[in-house]
Amino acid sequence: MSVFPGLNEVLRLPTLAATALRAHAEAAVALPAAVLSLSRAIGQLDQTVRETRESIATFQRVGTRLESLLDGVEPGVRRCAEVLADPAVAEIPDTVSRIRNDVLPVLATLRATSERLDWMPIFGSRRRPRIVHSDTG
Repeated sequence: MSVFPGLNEVLRLPTLAATALRAHAEAAVALPAAVLSLSRAIGQLDQTVRETRESIATFQRVGTRLESLLDGVEPGVRRCAEVLADPAVAEIPDTVSRIRNDVLPVLATLRATSERLDWMPIFGSRRRPRIVHSDTG
C-alpha cells in the first residue's frame, strides 16, 4: 500500500505522457495525407458544383424554349379541345358504323349492277370507261 494517495497515478504519468506523445506523433505524421485527401475532395466538389450550375443553366434554357413552344401551340390545342368537347364528336363512331352498315352495302350493290350493265351490249360497251378521281373538292 502506498503512503501517499495518488502516488500510483504520479508514477504512471511518464507512461501516459509517452502514450500521448506517440499518439500526437502518429497524428502529425497522418496529417499531411489527410490534408491532401481533403484538398482533393474539395477540388472534386468544386468541379461538381460547376457542372451542376452549367446543368441548371441548360435546363433553364430548355425550359424557356419549351415554354415558348407551348405558348405557340396553346391556341391550337384550345381549339381542338373545343371541337372535341362538341357533342357531335361523340356521335362520330356511331355515324361511321351506320355508314359502314347501311351505305357501303348499297354502294357495293350499285357497283356490281353497274358492272353488269356495262357488259350488256344494250346499255354500254364491253370496255369499262376509265374513272378519273379528282383531288379537289
